[in-house]
Amino acid sequence: MLVSLKLPPGLYNDGTVYQARGRWIAAQLVRWFSGEMRPMGGWQVHSGDPFSGVGRVMLPWRDNNNSIWAAVATANNLYVMSRTGAVSDITPVGFRGGLTDAALGGGYGVGAYGVGAYGTIRSGIDMIQEATMPALDLWGPYLVFVSPDDQTLYQWDLAPTAAAAPIANAPSARSLVVTNEHFLFALGCGGDERQIAWPDQSNNTLWTPDVSNSAGAETLPSTGRILCGKRLSQGTGIWTDNELWIAQYIGQPDVYGFQKADSGCGAISRNAVVTAASQAFWMSPSGFFAYNGYVQPLPCDVQGYVYSNLNLLQVSKISAFRLSTFREVWWLYPSVNSTECDSYVTYNYQENTWNCGSLSRTCGADQDVFSLPMMCGTDGTIYDHETGFSYTGAATPSALSGPFELPGPLGSGETVFGADLLIADEKTAGDTEVTFLGAYYPDTTETHYGPYALGGRPTPVRFSARQVRVLVQGVELDDWRWGEPRLRANPRGAR
Repeated sequence: MLVSLKLPPGLYNDGTVYQARGRWIAAQLVRWFSGEMRPMGGWQVHSGDPFSGVGRVMLPWRDNNNSIWAAVATANNLYVMSRTGAVSDITPVGFRGGLTDAALGGGYGVGAYGVGAYGTIRSGIDMIQEATMPALDLWGPYLVFVSPDDQTLYQWDLAPTAAAAPIANAPSARSLVVTNEHFLFALGCGGDERQIAWPDQSNNTLWTPDVSNSAGAETLPSTGRILCGKRLSQGTGIWTDNELWIAQYIGQPDVYGFQKADSGCGAISRNAVVTAASQAFWMSPSGFFAYNGYVQPLPCDVQGYVYSNLNLLQVSKISAFRLSTFREVWWLYPSVNSTECDSYVTYNYQENTWNCGSLSRTCGADQDVFSLPMMCGTDGTIYDHETGFSYTGAATPSALSGPFELPGPLGSGETVFGADLLIADEKTAGDTEVTFLGAYYPDTTETHYGPYALGGRPTPVRFSARQVRVLVQGVELDDWRWGEPRLRANPRGAR
């Protein structure tokens, strides 16, 4: 009989290998789009010069003169890149840098008085000094910027040879967002991590409230601390570390009203929130969430794997962005064995599928005004992505399935079957190869058969097993497709 090897799109790896039967369980640099498995696009170094430090957030935009820019902020510097790839350091004069890596807090004066031996450094997971995650946004055509360590609001007025300058009269802040109504929100301002302040709508240097202007401030009655904000179709989202608040413009005299959307759903980092398709998606300490008028948990088939694979000390580095071409939102995160972002998890919000893999990138941005999406490497290099199919420094695209079993009255793994022929279904013959991992019981050692190079004709294979997994690997740097291959298999004895 012919057994179809077609599996539903996306990954499932939150249970045992046997529980993943009939699903893909692991992948590297492949995606499912329009129901098909295909390789992700490759990358190449952008023409810009490398910058110093590790990029934590990236923002591309087009100014009023049709010039294209991309800003990249690190813990200690702020850079802009022009359309031609020229990189300029626009770090403000006197800027106070932060931490490239998170660290366990501790030192003299930390903790309760009289606790512990005199002269010893205290430390604990509840006293983490977070890696510095700056915030970027646009005030009209101009870049606005703040770092939670420096806490000064800055603006860059598009002159490549000039540094960003402090915004006059602005309060100190730890993050920022510009609202749909063109107000600049200073988040966690004035030393209060729950306070929000904004200047007059038409003048971001006028911060003192008065009946003649629309400046104002609000302290959220929150149990958490404000981390970040995003523009939404329903208002402006303000994420704390345990809540989501929605700011809605109501006009004078209060200007903005603030309503808590939900609790127990805060952001896991300052850059863990991304907007796409009129929704917000984010990673929280307890799972993934979405907001489209109300907060809803996102059922995730890889959540257990991702959260067990997190370096908990470095979660402040988690960075989110979207790839609209493929209807994906991405989170880059540091795995348990790495201090830097080396892994990704993606959600296809159109097809409701999840994916994950390994990639050494620290932040990214959709193509927006540039022709290609971009991501930052750990060495300060900016890469164009989704271009060609070269994967320098990374493993080639592959996907591994859970077990297949022979269907029929003696299903559920009771039947030993022998396979002798594979009928491929590819976009271009020979672009992929297949290895079968056979076993007689779920927890026994698997035997590898292959790899088998696929061509235009059926491929002879030879193995026996009660269950078999399929490893598909790209062997050509091309835009291959995995369709619905079939395996000829029949019941037989165990030998």
